[in-house]
Amino acid sequence: MDETSIALKPTAKVGTAARGFTGHKAVDAASLAETRARFTLMCTICNDTSVQPFLPQVLLTNGRFLGKKAKVEKLRGNLSVWTQKSAWSCHATLRRYISLLGFKLKAAAPGRDYALLLDCAPSHLHGSIKRQAKLNHIRLVYIAAGLTRCLQPADTDLFSRLKEKIAELYRSQQSMSVDGKISPAQWLEILGSSLQSILPAVKWSRAFAKVGASNWQKDVCQSLLFEFGWPSVPTIPPGPPTESEARDIFPKGRSKLDVLSYVHWKQPAAKGHVRLYKGKPIRTLD
Repeated sequence: MDETSIALKPTAKVGTAARGFTGHKAVDAASLAETRARFTLMCTICNDTSVQPFLPQVLLTNGRFLGKKAKVEKLRGNLSVWTQKSAWSCHATLRRYISLLGFKLKAAAPGRDYALLLDCAPSHLHGSIKRQAKLNHIRLVYIAAGLTRCLQPADTDLFSRLKEKIAELYRSQQSMSVDGKISPAQWLEILGSSLQSILPAVKWSRAFAKVGASNWQKDVCQSLLFEFGWPSVPTIPPGPPTESEARDIFPKGRSKLDVLSYVHWKQPAAKGHVRLYKGKPIRTLD
């Protein structure tokens, strides 16, 4: 999973009138607030095509432009809209996401091992994130700080094509509108349709393999080897990394972070029966 910023108004392309002639105002004149409006999309891809249709795609908004509730009967592309104080992701948002992801994975792929690939954003390293992941039997795997652009499959293969699709559908819908305006419901429909069009159609296992996230790093692409100055993928010695090696993954200044607890990933001992309430694990004494 990775977060990306989604604009309310896609960037103008060739043929778009930025402003009218003197004394005339463009019909689709966007306010400064609309031009600057951004939402956060928590987008999830998987190397298993049978599981991909079930994965959550979450749009974070502050309710200013899209309202407090999504005014669409059924959102496409497995899209959920969460309204909060800010459209930015925080550790509370990520905890909620992990609970939802765990609920979806248990239904779509029961009995499997789950690994969630994340970057080293500060909200991803909060102690509660690790605890929430363990409750949902999800192992957290962090991409080395500063190398997200090279090693995060969502960054290398997903976001550019997804945003191109959003802009394409936006312009198509805009051309069919009498006044050239797009309503919030139509915007959500465009986003959902883009997700529905892109995510199931691509075999994402290739994106994971070429950055070394699967298949024992046998299919790492040549451009990545060139980026790191490697003639071939280095041989990894058996056993887990040392504490100093593991610490190199995380940002500097995280000296208090217990890095070995991420390397030696142990499931918490069950205390009582585990039940789900609204998709979130809760512990009971019976």
